[in-house]
Amino acid sequence: GSQIQELNTRNARDYGADNVQAFEWYPGYSLIQHCNLMLSVLNEEVEFIGTPEVVEMKVKTYQAWFYFWKGFGYSRLGSIYSQGLIVDEYGYTNSNYLPNTALIDEAARNFNLAIDILKTIADNDGTYATIFDALIPAHFKVGNGGVLTPSMMIHTMNTYMARNILVNKYAADLTTADLNAIEELANEGITASDKIFTIRSTADDNKCLVYTTAWSGYRLNL
Repeated sequence: GSQIQELNTRNARDYGADNVQAFEWYPGYSLIQHCNLMLSVLNEEVEFIGTPEVVEMKVKTYQAWFYFWKGFGYSRLGSIYSQGLIVDEYGYTNSNYLPNTALIDEAARNFNLAIDILKTIADNDGTYATIFDALIPAHFKVGNGGVLTPSMMIHTMNTYMARNILVNKYAADLTTADLNAIEELANEGITASDKIFTIRSTADDNKCLVYTTAWSGYRLNL
């Protein structure tokens, strides 16, 4: 059949890996659920070591990290699928399918939660830098990759929110308000001197995001 017919036919769980739509949906929501879990335990179940000030900074850093990735997850899902779910509690889902615009709004909400936290962290904070350094694989910290300061993280999210407005409408449907928002966000976005998130290959399969038989984002959630 035609590509459209084949995609429609295989858009069902019974087709497993033959359903191409599952390869973004499954890891996208697995990422969001992982973030939901971590955000739910940070304040009560994780016993951080250090002075009260250091513990507070550790919590803030991880909160910002997980809100960022929730924003990323909803950005991906909202940009690929016409409808999706908003799920904020670990271990639970729902059947309330919402238009992709609602997912893009949820992405912005999570990005802004991260931004509000990052605005309270100095760019030279050592606790933040130590945690962030441990979270980024070594082979991603070359070239423009590396430890993003709080300001750089904010720039990254502003750029991503500008991107979300731009790519989720046809050019003819972009309003003056949309264009103004894109310009405003881009002006507060990534600069030439910023470190950014990068993905790079490596000879070590255990560290490579593009694995021998599948994208690791999908395989790690199987």
